[in-house]
Amino acid sequence: MASSGNLCNLETSITSVKTMPPGSFNDLRINRESLNRRLIEELTRDRPSLGAQSRATLRTALRLGGRRDLDGVTLLERSIHKAHTGHVETGLTRLAKRAIGRRRLNEDERERLVRRNVRFVTVLYTAELLEVDPVLEQCQRLKVLLESAFRSSAKGSIGAIEVEVVNTDFDGDQFHGLRSVSATVDKIATLNDLTPVWAKGSKRLALVHYHGVVLLEKPDEIGVKTVRDELSKVGLCSVLRQTEISALTEVFGERRKTLADNLFHIARYITKGGNKLVSGRITFEYKSSFKQSELAREKEIVSAHRKLGSETHREKFEEGLENPLAMSYHEVLFQAAVVDRLMSLTKDRRGYLIKT
Repeated sequence: MASSGNLCNLETSITSVKTMPPGSFNDLRINRESLNRRLIEELTRDRPSLGAQSRATLRTALRLGGRRDLDGVTLLERSIHKAHTGHVETGLTRLAKRAIGRRRLNEDERERLVRRNVRFVTVLYTAELLEVDPVLEQCQRLKVLLESAFRSSAKGSIGAIEVEVVNTDFDGDQFHGLRSVSATVDKIATLNDLTPVWAKGSKRLALVHYHGVVLLEKPDEIGVKTVRDELSKVGLCSVLRQTEISALTEVFGERRKTLADNLFHIARYITKGGNKLVSGRITFEYKSSFKQSELAREKEIVSAHRKLGSETHREKFEEGLENPLAMSYHEVLFQAAVVDRLMSLTKDRRGYLIKT
């Protein structure tokens, strides 16, 4: 947890505020708020140990940060996530049916038609400092741009604005094996292009982005080009790898992936709120790349770190070895606060969604 030296410094600061000469109430309030922020940052600096459950991690972060009001009310809560997944899955199914219309087709023909007319879209917008208000402002700006682009280029769309806490520093020994992975190198390069001047140099950033599904105006590449052109007009294709438009998955793990499976998995993924989805569950860990396929490699890194701890860091291992990919409690607290604000943009708590 926070070091005794840092806490002593905070106590000294608090004492100095109490003995300060009479001043304006506003100055006193600002000083008190600043001290409270510093205290919370110190208390939430640590990371969960290897094997820590996500539910326990979230509760600890909220308790340390004094935000128990967020417990059980955001997408980071399993029951909330499940309910929102169902809602989005229903919307995606209806969107897919619009591609078929009133045509009388057999099941295979319907699926082929949907696959030609539906695409999964990812748009990366900006990487900001971990501050709730500025990040929320960027989320709202992205929402406006996407609504404009999709209304001009697609028959319909359903998607979600997300905020991922990203780690731009994979140089430590605990990340051996990730530094040379092309997907990790690509992610860091793209983040650098998206990061404004005031956030340059920060090791942890909030990546504002979008995942969703569009129903094309015309099938295949003609429709894809129309969407990409409109996204370009609003500045969302200006950086390499900023926008990806891909067909629905046909094969996964050497098995055919049905249309229904695609829609369910997309719905579950874009409503996760958190950083990572592993086996259908939200996990508070950094992602080393933009690709879900890299999760297995990340797991290997954590396993190797566990082995290293048992051999050369026994004392720390006995206390609970930190997970090298785990977000700090401070970062989990930040993410919970942002998700809550995004959800609260509409009365039905679905303010993070975009539907056109």
